[in-house]
Amino acid sequence: MAFNIYYYESSVDCKFCKKHFTTYKVRPNRFKVIEEQTDFMPIYEGLNPLLYEVAVCPHCGYAYHKSMTRTYGPFMLLIDELYIKELQKPINICKERTIDDAIASYKLSYLVSRASMEEPLLMGNFALKIAWLYRLKNEVESEMHYLYSARDFYSKSFASNQEGEERIQYLYAELSLRIGDIAEAKKGFSRLISNRNVSNKYRKLTSKRWENYKYDEHTINKNESSGEIIN
Repeated sequence: MAFNIYYYESSVDCKFCKKHFTTYKVRPNRFKVIEEQTDFMPIYEGLNPLLYEVAVCPHCGYAYHKSMTRTYGPFMLLIDELYIKELQKPINICKERTIDDAIASYKLSYLVSRASMEEPLLMGNFALKIAWLYRLKNEVESEMHYLYSARDFYSKSFASNQEGEERIQYLYAELSLRIGDIAEAKKGFSRLISNRNVSNKYRKLTSKRWENYKYDEHTINKNESSGEIIN
């Protein structure tokens, strides 16, 4: 194979069928984070490595993400019964991917994780990344659907360290804001701001986000009441 300046081939032994395959990953020098949105979605200059995070076995259809933990023993029996046997046909998306390919890969990893009863935090992270991918496609309805799902999973999850727990609480409030549940967003942000045990990082992040939201809403309401039209 000729050297590819954009991708390298990651070697994978499928955790389910044990067969070997290779799948593309983006070379580190081919992307750079230039911005992070308020729900932590990274905006990249160059290629988007998010599209290649999930490895999908072209032989059996098993989908694997490095954050998954229930990939052995009895969990594989559940995956076989509830996921593998339900697949109509494995797909081969091991080379260059479109956003739709990436969405498919994350939906498959979501189904595998549901079958193996992974923790709500992992499921929430998958749902959030699917929402991000739909955002890249400007498909608002699908994005909102997965933001709702992510928020629901985050409401049921917990983390083993303080920063992880603060991140979950922030995302719960942030996603509430994005889906239009303002009352719940306000309660979530208020809890973070008023809790003396919350780190300065998340207190500042929360205060800035809520203040920016209130400023934007005030500006919109002011323009609407004055009849001003913004092009």
